[in-house]
Amino acid sequence: MSGDPDAALPDDLDHADELLEKAEALMRRHKGSADADVLDDLPVLTDIVEVEDAAGDEGDGKPVDEMQMVERLIALDARLARAIEDWMETELPQIVAREVATVGERIREQALAHLRATLLPRLSQDISALLDPEADEGRDGG
Repeated sequence: MSGDPDAALPDDLDHADELLEKAEALMRRHKGSADADVLDDLPVLTDIVEVEDAAGDEGDGKPVDEMQMVERLIALDARLARAIEDWMETELPQIVAREVATVGERIREQALAHLRATLLPRLSQDISALLDPEADEGRDGG
């Protein structure tokens, strides 16, 4: 997975694009109703709010908040993509190896059972014919 980043996880990238589109649509909706909704100005728990900022002009902070949200979403998307890629590089090979070993064991057991059912009687017959050629002639003549 550490090879070509363009070939890695197209479904996950599509999902990330959809998430970003939804976030942008949400920001556009809230931008249109900025005067109607006073709750949009509430700080996120991770934001440090200075007393001067709380009393400042509401119109000045909106574009910065949207840009910060977009930057956070982009950073989150990158972290998610890295986490998924790291997981795929470490965990997936172990899962595949276990499954291949399980399938290999099952194939070996089935082949052995088939060998016992089909080849063993024929080999027994050949061995009997070598040990007792007269019994074999009696079977061919009858």
